[in-house]
Amino acid sequence: MKALLPDLMILDPHLPGGVEAVVYDASSAIPDEQLDAEVLVTWAVPAPSGRLDDDLVGRQCAPLGVRSVIITPHSAGGRPLGADELIVKNVTVLASGGNFENKL
Repeated sequence: MKALLPDLMILDPHLPGGVEAVVYDASSAIPDEQLDAEVLVTWAVPAPSGRLDDDLVGRQCAPLGVRSVIITPHSAGGRPLGADELIVKNVTVLASGGNFENKL
């Protein structure tokens, strides 16, 4: 399983074995060679209305069945608390075929 992580923030999730974490340039289209990813993590400021997530997944990755995890800033500003843990939790659930929470 491949999980795409945005370069807009420092993430260091301890992903389960068999999961490859790939950092992508969030300001550009996802490169063709990364479109085989099963998970797309996005950083949304402010929290998206749904359009950002729909555009990223629908335009680039829908044929591949990508699931996305949207991370929004903590109310105090900056990097959200628990971002790494949410990514690990959701990727682990996805790897076992389950459903997940998609927002922090």
